Amino acid sequence: MQTAAREQLADLPEMKTFTISFIHTPAYSPNYNLVEYLIHLLRQKLIHHKSHKETLEETVQRIEKHLDNSQLQTAEQIKETINRIYQLPYIKR
Repeated sequence: MQTAAREQLADLPEMKTFTISFIHTPAYSPNYNLVEYLIHLLRQKLIHHKSHKETLEETVQRIEKHLDNSQLQTAEQIKETINRIYQLPYIKR
């Protein structure tokens, strides 16, 4: 996978100004997965305190409406989350 990524990115002019390094993580590692953090945030903001009377369809519509009108995190917040993930200890098998 690393070879394929390097081959695809090698032709980009921007690649001459920075280096990509790969971090090997366990096959399933939610602590290293940005999407897991976003799912947690979505649950916290939009699902955790929902009314018990709200139907599943209403919940889906409310989440879709929220995501159409705003975002869960700003670019700066995503950058901070990625930096936090990057600072987690590397666990060798």
